[in-house]
Amino acid sequence: MKPILFVVGQAATAAYLLPLWRRWMREGKNREQDLAWNIVINDVVARYLERENVSDMPIILDHADLSLPEMFSPSEYCMVMSASFAPIEQKYIRRARKENIPVARIIDTWYGYHRRLVESSEELSSGDKVLVIDEFAFQEALAEGIAQEYLEIAGQPAWESIVEKPPQNMRDILFISQPVERFYGQSLGYTEKSAWEEFRKAVSDYPNLFDKVYFAPHPDDDMQAPVHDDRVIVVTSGLQALNHVGTVVGMFSSLVTDGLLAGRRTISFQPDATGLDLCAMGRVGIITRATTTQELIKALQHRDNTHLESLKSVLVGSTDRLADFCREFIKTDMKKP
Repeated sequence: MKPILFVVGQAATAAYLLPLWRRWMREGKNREQDLAWNIVINDVVARYLERENVSDMPIILDHADLSLPEMFSPSEYCMVMSASFAPIEQKYIRRARKENIPVARIIDTWYGYHRRLVESSEELSSGDKVLVIDEFAFQEALAEGIAQEYLEIAGQPAWESIVEKPPQNMRDILFISQPVERFYGQSLGYTEKSAWEEFRKAVSDYPNLFDKVYFAPHPDDDMQAPVHDDRVIVVTSGLQALNHVGTVVGMFSSLVTDGLLAGRRTISFQPDATGLDLCAMGRVGIITRATTTQELIKALQHRDNTHLESLKSVLVGSTDRLADFCREFIKTDMKKP
């Protein structure tokens, strides 16, 4: 069986894979004897894993002169990797194409399927797979032109294990940033900067709706955190901050869904948004979407009682499905060009 090389260029994909990696580490040497695996990461993911206290796994930090691990011979392994726009992905996809190595790309949320794959690298090849969360994502990916033969429903392990947290003060609010401008420019009608400025204006104009305000920078964020604002507490881990807040306000980051599953009142704030709502839970009405400051204020004045049973049901068994997929994927034989 082929060894697996995990290539991870964004923190969200590391979170997606962590439950599987931890399972394999718990199972110990017996599993390692029949399934060899290594992880190659960039600096962004390294910082995330450090915050999550991950240090006991077969991790290699990518650098310019890094060659593939010596334990892996060309054409005898497969790659499972993130699907963003990280240079590390392009580097290893080029190597995969050169060596005729099968590649599985992970799309850990519900938007940008075609864009993540084609614009960040090149067209898919025979033997490749694209992992999506559920049937909803499967159908959206098909609609964006990804052929059914490439698609595989695998769930979302990072969200499978999230449990509802004890209630907290609804006026203690976490704002979640993400690098919108870098990847979308002004095309969405808003950026992380404009969303934060509108949110901060709401804090100033409606102080009775806010007690503590937390700011969670994205691991790949371009916006400077408001470290000099006495009203704002900058956190190093948005996931940990969910323990201390009753409300989450973000755009469409995966951490917004983390907050939803943790039982927090969750609002997708997209001021002056145009076009498609990239927050899938907003598209289906599970998360409140606010496109103006007044809509944000209205959402902050009401308790969101949305039921999450349908979302939770598609997440059950995600880690099992991912493990089963990896077991099958290592048997893939690529067609020679």
